[in-house]
Amino acid sequence: MKHGPIALIDENMPVFVIAPKNGQYDKVVSNIQEVKARDGKIIAILSTPSLELYENNSKVIMWAK
Repeated sequence: MKHGPIALIDENMPVFVIAPKNGQYDKVVSNIQEVKARDGKIIAILSTPSLELYENNSKVIMWAK
């Protein structure tokens, strides 16, 4: 997300995020916060519920294992 891709995000840009609860989850949440700071629209696909993503007014899709 750093440098090039982040520069493209604005209020009209939907960003799809796959955020499984694993070792990279905190980095994914950090990227989501960067997108939200630029008014991007988050559509997150999660393996487990996440209050922090719900609080960010993201659209959330859950999948079961």
